[in-house]
Amino acid sequence: MATTEMSALAAPNELRILTAEGVLLPDSEPSLSTEHVRPIYEAMVRARALDIALAERHRLGRIAFYATHPGEEAATVAATAALRPEDWLFPANGDLGVLLWRGVALQHCIDSAYGNASDRAKGRVLPGLQGVRAVNVVGSSGLLGNHLVHAAGCGWAARMQGDILVSAAFFRESAAESADFHTALNFAGVFRAATIFLGRNRGERGALAAKAVAYGLEGVLCDGLDPLAVLTATAHARERALAGHGPTLLELHLGDGADPIARARRFLERQGAWSKQAQRDLEERINADIQEALARAEEAAAPPVASLLDDTFARPPWHLIEQREALLGGLWETRTMEQVNMVKAINGALRLEMARDRRVVILGEDVGKVGGVFRVTDGLHQEFGEDRVIDTPLSEGGIIGTAIGMALYGMVPVAEIQFADFIFPAYDQIVSELAKIRYRSGGEYAAKMVIRTPVGGGIRGGLYHSQSPESLFIHVAGLKVVCPSTPYDAKGLLLASIRDPDPVIFLEPKRVYRAAKGEVPEGDYTVDLGKAAIRRCGSSVTVVSWGAMVYEALEAAQQAAAQGVEAEVIDLRTLWPLDIETLVRSVQKTGRLVVVHEAPRSCGFGAEIVALVTERAFLSLQAPPVRVAGWDTPFPYTLENDYLPLAHRILPALLSTAAY
Repeated sequence: MATTEMSALAAPNELRILTAEGVLLPDSEPSLSTEHVRPIYEAMVRARALDIALAERHRLGRIAFYATHPGEEAATVAATAALRPEDWLFPANGDLGVLLWRGVALQHCIDSAYGNASDRAKGRVLPGLQGVRAVNVVGSSGLLGNHLVHAAGCGWAARMQGDILVSAAFFRESAAESADFHTALNFAGVFRAATIFLGRNRGERGALAAKAVAYGLEGVLCDGLDPLAVLTATAHARERALAGHGPTLLELHLGDGADPIARARRFLERQGAWSKQAQRDLEERINADIQEALARAEEAAAPPVASLLDDTFARPPWHLIEQREALLGGLWETRTMEQVNMVKAINGALRLEMARDRRVVILGEDVGKVGGVFRVTDGLHQEFGEDRVIDTPLSEGGIIGTAIGMALYGMVPVAEIQFADFIFPAYDQIVSELAKIRYRSGGEYAAKMVIRTPVGGGIRGGLYHSQSPESLFIHVAGLKVVCPSTPYDAKGLLLASIRDPDPVIFLEPKRVYRAAKGEVPEGDYTVDLGKAAIRRCGSSVTVVSWGAMVYEALEAAQQAAAQGVEAEVIDLRTLWPLDIETLVRSVQKTGRLVVVHEAPRSCGFGAEIVALVTERAFLSLQAPPVRVAGWDTPFPYTLENDYLPLAHRILPALLSTAAY
C-alpha cells in the first residue's frame, strides 16, 4: 500500500490528515479511495458496538473483568489495516478491533468473553485477552508491558530468518511505566528488530514518542483519533522496518477526546460514500449479529471438565494423568460461599497503625484516591494525605525497590501489589534484596516492611488473577509469610506484621475478603506471628490448611462427623515460621494428616508440611499423609470451582485416611 508523505501536521511533528470534522488538511491527499476507508469505518463501528455489549454483560455479571475502551478504534482497526496478514500482532487488553479486522468471527470474540465450550482458549483467559493463532494474533496475558518484549523477540526472529514480515505490539501509556517496556525497546533497538510499537497516549502529547531516541528507535507522533493518519503512519513504519531501518515507536495520541468514528463517518459523507440510511443499515446489522452471538454464547455449555488438565504440557506427565483420573472420577456440583468483610478489618488495621506511627506509609497502584482494586485502602488517602498513601507508577519492581529504600532509611512501608499474580516482576527485588539485607550486612541493616497482596481464587479471575505463590516466598530465607482466614486474625496479624522487625509477605485470600462475618475489636490488638489456631477439635484425623481453604476444611470436617470421623482442623495463619509444635501434637493424637491448599499440588507448601511432620511424628502416623490441592495446571477462568480443592474433594480424603 502506498503512503502519503508525513507532512500534514496538526501540531509540531504530529501527523494528522483529517480534521475532527472529517476535512482533509491541506497537502494531505491520501492514496486511499473511499473503498479502502469504508471497511475500516465499518470495522470501527463494529468494534465499539461489541465493546459496549461486553461492558453491559460485565455490569450484569454475565462475564468477568471486562474493561471498555471507547475512542481507541482508530488506533486498533486502522493500524491493523495497514499491516499484512503475515505480520504478527500482539494486542493489549481489550483490543477487539485487531481481531475483527483480522477476520476473527464476532461469535468467537463473544464466546471467548464467556469462556464457554466454543471458546478456542477453552475458558482459560479473561474477556479481551484472546488471541487466534490462525491469523497471527497473540493473546495478551493481561500484565502491562510483558507482551512488548515478546513482540521485540518476534520481530528480531523474523529479521534473523529473513522473513518479510513485521511484529506489531499495541499498548497504552501505562505500560510505558513498566520495566518490560524499556527492555523491549532496548532489545529491539540493539538487534534492529522488525517491530512496531503502537502506544496509545492520553497524557502529554509527544511524551511517549520522545522515549524512542534513547534506544535508537524512530519516534513518531500521530493523531490516534485520525484513522487515515494512523493508517499512514503504521504503513510507513512497516516499510521502514522491512527496509532494514529498524523499529519504530509510534505514539497514537488520544488527548483531545474527539471521536474517531465520527471523524471517519464525516470524511466518507463528504466524499459522497456514506449516508444516514447506510448508517442505520450498518447499526441494525451489527446489533442483530451481536444479539444473535450473545444468545448463542449464553446458551452454550461450559468447557468439558476434562479440558481443565489439558495443555499444561505438550504430553501430560504422570502426575497430571493421575490427577485427570481423580478429577473425572469425582465430578461435583459447584457452589459459592457467603460473603463477609475482611476488607474492613484490614482497612482498620492500616488506619490504626498509620495514626499510631507516622513512619508508616502505604504505596502501590491505585491505593490512594481509588482505594485499591478491592477498596481495602478506601478512605485512607483522604485521611492521611497523598504523601502517606501513595499512588505509584505501574511498576511492581519499582514499588518494592523504592519501598526497600524507604525501609532502609527508617520508614515503615506497607506496599500493595494489586494481585499476587503481578508480584513476579518484583520477585528479584524481594528475593535478592529484601530477604537478604539483614544477612548480607551482618545485621547492621534491615528492611522492616510489609508486602500486602490478594491471593487465590474465588472471583473468576482466571490464570493471571488467582494464583497462590506462597511456596515461592516460604522457600526464601529471610521472609515471613502470613495468610489470615478470619477478619479478626486479618487485623491482628497485619498489625503484628507491620510492627515486626523482619519483612513480611502478607497474603490476603480474596475469596474471604467478604466471605465470613466475624467480630473485630475496634481497638489495638495483635495476633502473634508463628502461632497456628485450632479451628475444630477432633481425634480421627488432622487437617491443616490456611486462608480460604480453612472454611472448606471445616465444612468437610462437619460432613465427615456425620459418618463418625472427627477431624481436627488447624489454621496455620502464619505459614512461615511454621508452628510445627501444634501440628505435631495434633498428629500424635490423631495419627493421621491431610493438608489442603489452593496452590498446585506438586512442590507446594503441603509437601514441606508432610515432610516436617513425618520427621517429627513418624512413629505416630497410622496412615500415609495426604495432600488435597489445586491441580498442576495454570488456574482456569470458567472451571474455577473444578480446580479449587473444595469440601467435596476434601471429604473423601478425610474418610479414606481415617479408614486406612
